Amino acid sequence: PTTPRDMLDGMHSTVPPPSCRRLPSLPISLQYALVLLGLLNLFRPRPAFVGNNYCNADNYCQTTPSLAVDVVLFRGSKALTVHRRHPPVGRAIVGGFVEIGEACVDAARREVEEETGLVLSRSALHLVHQVFDEPTRDPRRHTVSLLYWAEAPEGNPRAGDDAAGVEWVERGAKTVFDHELLLDAA
Repeated sequence: PTTPRDMLDGMHSTVPPPSCRRLPSLPISLQYALVLLGLLNLFRPRPAFVGNNYCNADNYCQTTPSLAVDVVLFRGSKALTVHRRHPPVGRAIVGGFVEIGEACVDAARREVEEETGLVLSRSALHLVHQVFDEPTRDPRRHTVSLLYWAEAPEGNPRAGDDAAGVEWVERGAKTVFDHELLLDAA
C-alpha cells in the first residue's frame, strides 16, 4: 500500500464509501456483493499497520493510529492489573480504546468501571505527560496511548468486560504490550 486510500481495510464500517474503496480491477457491483459477503478484504493488500479509517465528504481518505487510554490504579505501593480474556492474553493495566465522541478522561473512567467495577471521578484521574506511540507496542494495530494514574477508590475490584481476573502487583511485574513502561511512568 502506498496511500491511505490503499490502506483502508474496513475495520470500522460494513459498507465503505465507494469512492474510497473501489478496486479498479473489479466491477463495483461485484465489490458490493463481496462487501455483503464479508469477502472484499481477501482481494486487498494488508497494511503493515492497522489503524482507524476515515473518508470525508470531499473523498479525502486517511488511516490513523488507534487512540487508547491506560490507567494505573494504585493502592499503597501496588498497582491493579487485569488478566486479559482476549489475545494477547496476559496481565495488563486497565485500559482500552477511546470511542468516537468521547473525551479521553471519560474513556479512562469508563474502562476502569467496565474492567474493575471501580468508579472514579474525572478529578481523580491524573494525566501522565508522556505519549506512548511506538508503532509496534500493540501487536494488533498501531496504537497511541495516553496514560492516567489514580489512587484506587475503596472497594474490591472485580473482573468485568474483557478482563478475566484482577490482581494487585508491585512495579516490575511482567505484563503484555509495553505496560511495564507504563507502570514505571506512572
